[in-house]
Amino acid sequence: MSPPEPKQHGWSIVFAAPDEWRAQIVKDSLVDEGIPALIRSNVVAPYGSALNPGGGSWGDVLVPNTCRKAALRVLAELLGEVGK
Repeated sequence: MSPPEPKQHGWSIVFAAPDEWRAQIVKDSLVDEGIPALIRSNVVAPYGSALNPGGGSWGDVLVPNTCRKAALRVLAELLGEVGK
């Protein structure tokens, strides 16, 4: 049986992070704006990315469903600044 999706527990994925440090930057930016956020890694610690050889994201940044719109606005600003 697979684990339940975060949305069923009141959380939404707002960012699929390619690596740990980007996940942390996004999470910290959201928390700095007063938006609760957490990181869910897709990597199994002792194996690194060996269990996900096809690629994909390192992990996800999640926020409460009630904060999703605000989080996406913060991310748009953050990613806009990074792209400049």
